Amino acid sequence: MHNETIYLDNHATTRCDRRVRAAMEPFLNEIFGNAGSSTHVFGWDAADAADLARDQVAHFAGSRPSEIVFTSGATESNNLALKGIAGAAISKGNIITQRTEHKSILESAASLGKDGWDVTILPVDEYGKIDPTDVDRAIRSDTALVSIQSANNEVGTIQPIKDISDICRKKGVLFHSDAAQAAGKMPIDLIRGSNDLMSISGHKINAPKGIGALVVRQAIKPIKMRRLIDGGDQEFGLRAGTQPVFLYVGLGAACEIIRVEAEAEISRIQRQRDKLYGGIVTAFPNAVLNGHPVDRLPGNLNLSFPGIVIDRLMANLGHIAVSSVSACNSQSRQPSHVLLAMGVAPDVAKSTIRFGIDRFTTDEEIDRTIDAFAHAFKRLKAK
Repeated sequence: MHNETIYLDNHATTRCDRRVRAAMEPFLNEIFGNAGSSTHVFGWDAADAADLARDQVAHFAGSRPSEIVFTSGATESNNLALKGIAGAAISKGNIITQRTEHKSILESAASLGKDGWDVTILPVDEYGKIDPTDVDRAIRSDTALVSIQSANNEVGTIQPIKDISDICRKKGVLFHSDAAQAAGKMPIDLIRGSNDLMSISGHKINAPKGIGALVVRQAIKPIKMRRLIDGGDQEFGLRAGTQPVFLYVGLGAACEIIRVEAEAEISRIQRQRDKLYGGIVTAFPNAVLNGHPVDRLPGNLNLSFPGIVIDRLMANLGHIAVSSVSACNSQSRQPSHVLLAMGVAPDVAKSTIRFGIDRFTTDEEIDRTIDAFAHAFKRLKAK
């Protein structure tokens, strides 16, 4: 790793906070018992740690500990939400989502479609935002679930999930939201909403990869789900397998840090993003902002550079880590399905860079990034 590298790809993944790592370390060595071993102190200590972590995640999510199902991350949480609800349904009906969702939602919905479910995929506007009225009109008597992400992982657009969840609640339809990108990056109360199910992912909030959670709220009415992994009765019977307590502890610690520090972080990160945007647009006035100009994640900046070969631009940036596509789509090199759904022309979509700022980004790094882009544009113009 180069010391001068600037990391601005925090939508793909974040670095693990040292405080999170410190909380986890004892459970890799000293406190190594199986939380399911109820006959000795090693198991008791592990179970206590898992319970504390579940409490911390629940406090962050505004739910009860018994409503937190630990998973391997948001992809599994999203699969469990859609397939779990569908698997427990008495008969196959309708599921509603929208076109700019994460692939784990769209592919899960497509899988259910092949299994006989009727899947409705709603459009978005030019900012990637869905109209709650469209959701209202799409709900049918046999709609089992509506799944709309809290905020987009590519363009940062924040969806009106409170309005959508209110519609679903009024019509008696379950509502799920993928909050993997929203958690820790916008006011906590906005992502809690009144959703019935919510997905979060550890590696998006400075916890390790391989841990996440599905919040399954049971306060209004019991939610019946079918588990995806058969075996023991861990995670309230919804996810079998030995519990990786050290990962639970990491997610719990990360959620506690966010709960205490997020408000101040959000203000600083948004200021850095706005400075970065202004600096790049000054260097390249034709840059196009993708996503909603106001209702967007504070650390997200998604810009298209018409007429620029993006690979050449990125090659001229030196040690600055950004992305030209979502990490989940990087192997295909196809235009972003999110940008295409927003009506962005394919050639413009291919000239796009996504910047992601988080708690470890410094003002000095933002200045260096602006300078690097200014020099890169000059070099490309000179060729």
